[in-house]
Amino acid sequence: MPQYSINISGPKGSDKQNLLYKDRSITDRERLETIYEVSTFLMQSLDINEISEKIMDSLFHCLKRIDSGSILLVEDKQELKEVIARGRHNKKRIKMDYSRTIVNRVLHEGKAIMMSDTSRENEEDLSESISIKRIKSVMCVPLISKSKIRGAIYVHSVNVPTGFEKDDLHFLTGLSSPASVAIENALHYSKRRKAEDALRKAHDELEERVKDRTIELSKTNAFLEQEISVRKQAEEALERTNKFLRNILNSSFSISIVSTDLDHNILFWNKGAENIFGYKVEEMVGRKGIDVLYPDDETRREVGEIRSLILKEKKAISREVKEVTKSGKELWVNLNLSPRFDEQGNVIGILGIGEDISERKLLETQLQHAQKMEAIGTLTSGVAHNFRNILAGISMESQLMQMKHQDLPRLNEITERINDGVEKGARLVEGLMQFSHKQTKKDFQNINLSDVLQGIYQIISKSFDKKISISMDIPESLPIMGDHAGLSQIFLNLSNNARDAMPVGGELRITAGKEGTMALITVSDTGCGMDEKTREKCFDPFFTTKEVNKGTGLGLSTTYGIVKDHAGEIHIDSDPGRGTTFKLYLPLAFPDKKADRESILEIKKGEGTKILAVDDQPGVLKPMEEILEELGYRVASVTTGKEAIEKYRSWQPEIVLLDRNMPEMDGTTCAEKILEQDPDAKIVMLSGYEDHGPDGIYDKVRSSIKGYLIKPIDMRKLSLLLSRLLQ
Repeated sequence: MPQYSINISGPKGSDKQNLLYKDRSITDRERLETIYEVSTFLMQSLDINEISEKIMDSLFHCLKRIDSGSILLVEDKQELKEVIARGRHNKKRIKMDYSRTIVNRVLHEGKAIMMSDTSRENEEDLSESISIKRIKSVMCVPLISKSKIRGAIYVHSVNVPTGFEKDDLHFLTGLSSPASVAIENALHYSKRRKAEDALRKAHDELEERVKDRTIELSKTNAFLEQEISVRKQAEEALERTNKFLRNILNSSFSISIVSTDLDHNILFWNKGAENIFGYKVEEMVGRKGIDVLYPDDETRREVGEIRSLILKEKKAISREVKEVTKSGKELWVNLNLSPRFDEQGNVIGILGIGEDISERKLLETQLQHAQKMEAIGTLTSGVAHNFRNILAGISMESQLMQMKHQDLPRLNEITERINDGVEKGARLVEGLMQFSHKQTKKDFQNINLSDVLQGIYQIISKSFDKKISISMDIPESLPIMGDHAGLSQIFLNLSNNARDAMPVGGELRITAGKEGTMALITVSDTGCGMDEKTREKCFDPFFTTKEVNKGTGLGLSTTYGIVKDHAGEIHIDSDPGRGTTFKLYLPLAFPDKKADRESILEIKKGEGTKILAVDDQPGVLKPMEEILEELGYRVASVTTGKEAIEKYRSWQPEIVLLDRNMPEMDGTTCAEKILEQDPDAKIVMLSGYEDHGPDGIYDKVRSSIKGYLIKPIDMRKLSLLLSRLLQ
């Protein structure tokens, strides 16, 4: 018998007691007989309606104070179903308004509840329905079978307060146990009957359908045979199509096509992928993940971000990524990644189509480097021009002092030191111009490159630390057209770099030979090597990895310029910890020719000839004017191109010394206008640029001018040129 609680009501506002009863005995003989009679009946019936009516009859018979009663059952979805509801004076079933709050509490706690007089309860303890319906007394007991709450029996009175007593609750509780078992048995029986009826009906329907289906099958058998034939033909056609598509996918040896699932496992690997990456299809499909192609964590992270974006946005993405072959060679691949979908539109994998663009990337890098070097070269050329103008003023002033004061030995010593400084500055400018490969090639001679390398060996073998082993493998003769000093500087710079890369010792090896029409020279060391970022910047001017005051950053940039000036190429092969190898390619010279050499220049004096000097820099123009006068010439000087044109028309000089770079009107334009006046005009161009500098000289003017001197100007060369023009 279930536990239950009884609310015993006292005066309003007084404390209430909640008493718990268990296994209470029923002393009323009539009620005991009723429970026995009902139990006997219930055990013999499997009709839920009959059982419910019998329970209601016994309740109204024994409990004279109740007005209405109901049996409620909990269905599978925990919803309440009203099995029966009746009033005392009408055996017809009614729609009963019961207190859902009390019923829910009984079902939740599994305990019986009795409120003998609701008017004595606190309003906050009463449900809204009790107040609205003016229910005076309530009893509700759970229906429990096999330790599970199956429902509840609910009765109430709306007329009589204190309508129920403890014995009434004992009776109702005693009746609930056999009622629970009987109701559950009836429900099981009802379900079984329904299942049997449904099964019988289904059996009958099935037999009928089998008959109908047999007829249909006999009618459609021929159609199915035809359908099978058609499908077989379609499958054969599909197989031919698939074979055709596979042939297409595998026919391109330069395009990789790879399919993966969401776990990065490889599902398809075409012949192009085999050709590019070196892995056979049987090595990859179902055996390895796509991550085997990524050379480093950075690439894995980048591709992982791309894959996440594809899964999120469900659209294709193209990127250029680094990948690695089976042999360890790194490639640049233009990768197009697309999502693969199932029939419901869910992403189930990724299809990657890749193209090896390593060669194109190399060309792009070379082009970018060439453009950068060209831009730096143009800047360097401009700096060299301004520096040459400064040196020109200093040089002319020094030479003027020498000419005027040849009898002062002390002064001559000072001016010689000044001239030495000017010469060093000029060599620095020459180095910058070699870097920008804008210096003239007119002094190149046919030289034996092996002699240059032997000379370098003599220097470094005596000056390098003994911990560095030096070896050379060069032929006796390797003729090229070039500048001996510039080439010596190349190999001295590379040797010094190799020495600095091997502070604890190592091996320096220099080899040379012919490769077609080019001389190939390699300079290799076993030093610390360079990473990718250092390799990309090593030819930039002023870039150095050495400590402050231990490197200018001009060594390799100057080397690059000299190599380019010799129409050559220079390449680097280096990695951290593997040393560095420089490969130089220089054009061979055939046949061997000796360049003419000028004799030592002597200062030539003028004889009153008129010379027009034009330069926008007063620091250059004034000493040049005095030097020319000291040499015996008549000189007029102006600072602009417009003044030069007017002065030439009015003064008619024999020679014009014309600065090439001036504001408002440059020297080339000025020369063109003077030549329009006088096609026989003798014009010598003076410039801080080489004759193929950034602003150029028009072909018409180039063929008409009589000379081109680069600042700073040696007065011996100037005097000789003037002397030749006047002969």
